[in-house]
Amino acid sequence: MACGVVVTWLHRCASFAAIPLCLLVYLFQMAMYDYYLIEYSFLINAPRIGDVNMTDIGNVEGFNVWYLMVIPDVFVLTLFITAFVKCHRHFTTSSRNRSLTGNGGELPFGYIAWGGYSILNAIKVILIFRWIAPILQVDDTLGLNMIKTVVAVSSIVFITLVLNHHDAEPNSSRETLIRFLMNTVALDILDTVEMLQVLLYKESHIVLSFMLHKVVIGIASINLVLPTVLLVALSKSRFGQDEAWTKRLKAIHKIVEVIFINIPLLILRVILWHVHRQTVSVFLVKNCIALGWTLHTSYTLTVSAIKPEEEAESVPWKTEMTDLSAENAGKSEKVDQSRPALA
Repeated sequence: MACGVVVTWLHRCASFAAIPLCLLVYLFQMAMYDYYLIEYSFLINAPRIGDVNMTDIGNVEGFNVWYLMVIPDVFVLTLFITAFVKCHRHFTTSSRNRSLTGNGGELPFGYIAWGGYSILNAIKVILIFRWIAPILQVDDTLGLNMIKTVVAVSSIVFITLVLNHHDAEPNSSRETLIRFLMNTVALDILDTVEMLQVLLYKESHIVLSFMLHKVVIGIASINLVLPTVLLVALSKSRFGQDEAWTKRLKAIHKIVEVIFINIPLLILRVILWHVHRQTVSVFLVKNCIALGWTLHTSYTLTVSAIKPEEEAESVPWKTEMTDLSAENAGKSEKVDQSRPALA
């Protein structure tokens, strides 16, 4: 008993330690994004209104309009802090006083914070990889390797956010499910970052068509936002406590991972391999494995759902015998009740 209490206490300490790590990684990431946007703002082909370039608005007396990107950074930071505060209050309240899952699920501010963060993250990735990243140098300290690292730390933000939003017992089925989702999403984010490398001309030496360039950026941006769907389902399932929503969560995860991540990235890698003679990425094998595993799991679940129905139809006498037994049991109870009690 004492050992279990110590393990649980250490687990909660690790969860709370994830809070400063999440916030520090977020601040580092946004600061680096803003550096690229401000330092290389002259490269961004902003929309024009008449003869006025929107990038030039506010560029008076040395002021750069891209400094305003700090405003959404602070807003998302507020969302993260609010989510962590609500999470702390939720877990410090006794289990008897905790409210049941409402329409928004358990701890809905978690997926709200990630949703705001992922949208802001996707917007900055689009701006940087569309206009700035292709001209960055490999040898520069803040060049290609740094921008790839900055995008990749999105996986750390996701893991630390989810880690703080559940109280599943260590080595329980709930914790196993949550860890599986965390690891899968983190791997998908790294897969997305690897795909973005083809846009870095100084490294890949590939000249993509304008359409293919937009497709790569679009898929990468969608993949950064997609974990929001899983967080919503995870919240609805009360982080694995609601069995019905847990089954839906697993189904949603399989659909999202295959349709929006592995199939598009697999197709893009095949195109880069055969059309542009790009070096094959190991993530191509990961896409194939994920696709095959999902098809195998779907087939297994379908067979297991159909098999009981076929057995019931092939042996109808079992149902009839069950009904007769229930009917006879009811009659015997009535007879026993009608007999006079002995003195």
